[in-house]
Amino acid sequence: YVLGSWGFRTLDLMVDPRVLIPRPETESVVEVALEELDALGGSERPTRVVDLGTGSGAIALSIAVERVRTEVWATDASEDALAVARANIAGIGRPGARVRAVPGDWFAALPAHLRGTVDLVVSNPPYVAEGADLPTEVASWEPVDALWSGPDGTVDLVRIVAAAPDWLVPHGALVCELSPEQAETMLDAANEHFEAAEVSVHDLETERPLIRYRHEGRDEELECDVIAGCDGFHGICRQSIPAGVLSEFSREYPFGWLGILAAVAPSSDELVYAHHERGFALLSL
Repeated sequence: YVLGSWGFRTLDLMVDPRVLIPRPETESVVEVALEELDALGGSERPTRVVDLGTGSGAIALSIAVERVRTEVWATDASEDALAVARANIAGIGRPGARVRAVPGDWFAALPAHLRGTVDLVVSNPPYVAEGADLPTEVASWEPVDALWSGPDGTVDLVRIVAAAPDWLVPHGALVCELSPEQAETMLDAANEHFEAAEVSVHDLETERPLIRYRHEGRDEELECDVIAGCDGFHGICRQSIPAGVLSEFSREYPFGWLGILAAVAPSSDELVYAHHERGFALLSL
């Protein structure tokens, strides 16, 4: 706080007592988030990321800078924290045009049309148990609302895990920072709210292909007659097709997109399409 700025990955962020000072362990959270995003095709196609409880914007801005095809929504319940985040958004230049800072409590900050469209949710929420012994320089100077989260520190984590499936695309990812002793509790919560984990497809070249997954802490297996891989270009099914079996068909169109980015208030809560004999137009938030 004395310096007024703090280095985080490739960024030099403004920080003051309205936000937590970004920690080195949160840099590791960004690394995991980027790995998950890449597994979803984030380095090859446009993706949408939500950073819940953005604070200074460290996570959101790192992702926007390091993955140039990503749209990032940064939320925070604190208007003071968002003011710091917005200052940092302005400070990163062009990547900041792909970051939107919105006020509100976790997912309630997001517009309804984003439900089911988010590739990655990432968060460094409060996860310190009430009454925990913290260093004086933390307890006396940093914002308490960004630290404490109930008797065991998991109140906000549980809320995020419970709500995330409604906002994620199929095979989307949730990455949260937490304390090591909370890992087992949060894994149980994830197994309760996410239908399956560690899904994989096997033996596609045989007459009895298999789907393996983990549900409620148990390894499960489905023996199938046919597997319909309807999980998209970057889904697990396409990746599982043997190279000698995969056939690809594509068509190139003699036109492209012209995108115009305008810093204006949303004109509609929904996507708007306009059809014309020479093409069509799309208006999106």
